[in-house]
Amino acid sequence: MNHNLYFIPILMKALDSSDVERALRQAFRTIRRLGRLPGYKDGYEQFHLFMKEAARACAAKDQELRAAAALVDSLIIAIATDTFPGTDQDKAALLERIRSRPDWQAKFEHIRSDIQPELNTLPPIEITVSRDGVEIEVIAFTHVGETHRVQRIMPGRYVLSLSTGRVLWRGDLGTQDVEWGAAFPEYPVDLAADSDGARGLFTCSFELLSGAITLRIYPGIEAGTLEISWKG
Repeated sequence: MNHNLYFIPILMKALDSSDVERALRQAFRTIRRLGRLPGYKDGYEQFHLFMKEAARACAAKDQELRAAAALVDSLIIAIATDTFPGTDQDKAALLERIRSRPDWQAKFEHIRSDIQPELNTLPPIEITVSRDGVEIEVIAFTHVGETHRVQRIMPGRYVLSLSTGRVLWRGDLGTQDVEWGAAFPEYPVDLAADSDGARGLFTCSFELLSGAITLRIYPGIEAGTLEISWKG
């Protein structure tokens, strides 16, 4: 089990219980208890990031329970759009859990059918890159095989979307993702002397639209580079 995502099966099991509220409260206690054990620190921090993001769309009353439901929606969307950051084993386990619930399965199938035309889309297309709600660049792809790079990627909340408004990816990038010293302290900083960072040493990699697009983050000395490749 990937300890960085240890809380996911715990929450999913609780949400599948006949007494969801009681099960979730127990799940939160379990997640907190495990978070104090060696090897779970990063996973517990990831749990807080997930819950913080989900909570933005929730009312203050019963925030944890509502946030957990929003988290499930986010996970279903991530699996359906091939943007889930876990391992293949995590993806398979999560997909099996989704398919065990008719309502979750219906939502998953609806999202897949909605994006299917885009899975078959060929360039030209435009992808908008936004940070903290502000558009920073629009990338136009005119043919399969193109790669574009966006410089000066600072820590923040990023969203990549098509011109249709369809969100391809959203996520938080921290200093450990975009700054060389935090990402690779074991390597000399002169490897990142150019503005693009050292080729081949990326901190994040995501396959979007069933592998049609690859997104990677390369750290630099003070800021990183976002690379988007259209493989078709």
